[in-house]
Amino acid sequence: MAESSECNRNAVACGGGLDYAEWTGAMLAGPGNTLWGVRVSYQEGAKFLDRWEIYEIAKAGPYAADGSFAQMEAGPLTVTWARLRDNEMVGEVSVRQDGTAVRVEAYPAHHFEGSGLEISPDDPAFAAYVGPCRFRLGSDGAIVGRSPHVVTVAGLTNITGGNAIITGRRQEILDESQGVDHFRLEILPSPGVTPLDCPSSEASEPGTESLRAGRDFRLGKGDRLTLRARVSASPIAPAGATDQKATLSVVEQAAKQHQSTRLWGEGPLGKAIEATYQELLWMSTWHPFEKKVFLPPGRAWMRGGGYNLWGWDENFNAVLAAVVNGNLAAANVWMALGCERLGPYAVWAVYQRQGDAALLRDCYPTYRKIYPPGNATLVRGNSRGGDKNWSVGKGMDDTPMREHGRHMGELFSLDASCMKAWSLEALAWMATALGEEADAAQYRRDHQVMVATLNLVFWNPEHGTYRNRYFSGEWAVTESPTSFYPWLACAPSAQQSDRLAKTLLNPDKFWGPYVIPSLAKDDPEYGKPSFEEHAGRIFPPYSYWRGAVWAPPNFLTYEGLKRYELDEIAAELAAKSVDLWWGNWTAHGWSSENYDPRTGERSKMWSHKHQSWSMLLPLLGLKELIDVEWWDAAEAIRFGSMSNEGSAVRNCRVRGRSCDVSIGEGRTQMRRDDGVTFLAVGGPCVVRGFRAHERECSFRVKSGQALRIELTLTGAEPVTLDVPAGYHRVAIEAGRASVTPYQR
Repeated sequence: MAESSECNRNAVACGGGLDYAEWTGAMLAGPGNTLWGVRVSYQEGAKFLDRWEIYEIAKAGPYAADGSFAQMEAGPLTVTWARLRDNEMVGEVSVRQDGTAVRVEAYPAHHFEGSGLEISPDDPAFAAYVGPCRFRLGSDGAIVGRSPHVVTVAGLTNITGGNAIITGRRQEILDESQGVDHFRLEILPSPGVTPLDCPSSEASEPGTESLRAGRDFRLGKGDRLTLRARVSASPIAPAGATDQKATLSVVEQAAKQHQSTRLWGEGPLGKAIEATYQELLWMSTWHPFEKKVFLPPGRAWMRGGGYNLWGWDENFNAVLAAVVNGNLAAANVWMALGCERLGPYAVWAVYQRQGDAALLRDCYPTYRKIYPPGNATLVRGNSRGGDKNWSVGKGMDDTPMREHGRHMGELFSLDASCMKAWSLEALAWMATALGEEADAAQYRRDHQVMVATLNLVFWNPEHGTYRNRYFSGEWAVTESPTSFYPWLACAPSAQQSDRLAKTLLNPDKFWGPYVIPSLAKDDPEYGKPSFEEHAGRIFPPYSYWRGAVWAPPNFLTYEGLKRYELDEIAAELAAKSVDLWWGNWTAHGWSSENYDPRTGERSKMWSHKHQSWSMLLPLLGLKELIDVEWWDAAEAIRFGSMSNEGSAVRNCRVRGRSCDVSIGEGRTQMRRDDGVTFLAVGGPCVVRGFRAHERECSFRVKSGQALRIELTLTGAEPVTLDVPAGYHRVAIEAGRASVTPYQR
């Protein structure tokens, strides 16, 4: 993990809003652990908008996965950042409305002293950061700063009850004799643009040192401000010959580089993928105590000045990040280490895509302690503050799955038991990869026991679904998408799977234009307002977990469908999920926490506008086109879809290679950057277990029609073969192909 941490350290040099409070801001980390921010705002009415007013209206633009380029819009304002080198960044500010007053300020990034927030140092779930950076306006108009070095006493972080509880952590500011970091921000306006008075800046007069310093300008269309910020352990000299044209050239080159390598898609499945990672990567932030760039649940969750972690969210974000940035994915896995619900799955899924063996070595001991070999018991309901059955629907605040009104005692938890089952399987894969064969064998046996017990306890043959069950043997009445989690745990038989699919597709229960509702539509509590007693808040009708659509259940259900090769249903679920997210994002620039099951719009109350895990919805479009399957230990990929609507994705890195995939009109095509190409004509198909090394290749293919396949391997002549409709294995060796049927 040391290498990943260092990569994340260097990535701080590009802005992109790495101080989570500043959506149009950028940040540099000094060699002495000092954090320097630059933020941009504009005037609306009589005031300049503050950080959270910007948050409400900002829309994410391009963001390079390596942090070298980023762009954001807010109202009439466009702000662009580019990394020049590890300790230097440049920026460009423009407006789309004549006469816009723009403010550029330097400030201590992640600093919460004097911000009006009351942060208790005794609250173990939060830890505030107080930056010692101070600024002044130089005689040449530049903003300069200095700060003594900072030492963070690490303390301990433990995932407890879904939150990371930080204890013993504090910040120490060293004496200046032990080191000083220096900062310089130069602001170059277009010809004819002059600074305005900046009465609200605390260091508006040259020589006055304060917590922040800024300059105001009035811009018209076509005007530009160019910014250059540097941090160093030594005093920084003026840039000298650097002019606006040279700075803009740096920004343009960074934009071109990003354009040539950006992840891009089109069609019903691929149309949202570029916007997905624009929105996700703009949520990147720097954790000043862990010293990592990571993806929090969403910036609004951190606006109180705390660095709280929940485990569930960060692990989902790791799976998202793994598509574009292995270091960012590894950092999120590490930040969420100890999350029993999703941790082992996320570690293995990230490893499958990125191949970082150090990640397995670092994480395996922690999850082995949580799930020791030989423990295959179901998860029982527990209590939290007297609230029974908290492990049932864990994290689903107001779900009626706990059935408190029935007063029938405690339940075995279906969702938590399924999560334990797939965690045991993921640990078996991890142990195998690490050479821990005894552990691997035991975990495989434990998983088999869990599967048998899941079916024995939770399968309800009368209703053809899985349900929570009381210790007494009585069935729970409430159904939610957790009924579909056994697919991912590999529990249902073929017959059970068919009946479960009918439950999912039943429009009176779960299916419809906007899926999957968080509660069955025929449940008496569906759509009812609720009161969450322990939090003292009221949820309006069809909000939260009494009907609202959430991304995690869709994602986990989709993964289960693909595991059972229910590709037709999976394709439809993926397309519906993409449309749900895309409609809100294109209309408002929102990536909503949850969605109204009747309209598909963001739930107006208790739904954050920029929720990181919401990007799991459009991720399903990418996964439908090309993916790795975490339950497959071999170096294989899956691509293609049973959808026949034209869709494509470009520059998608899978197992270390860049791939392009397109589908539609009975054609499926995959091109890899090492020269491997695959073309199937005749109908939609799904290709699994695809491996290609030199002149050898093997895969499984599913199609409803006969296919003509043309395959080109690196340095070899194309091979053409005919594959009948159905399920078939294909092997190619030395230019000769064999085709044999298989049963799923």
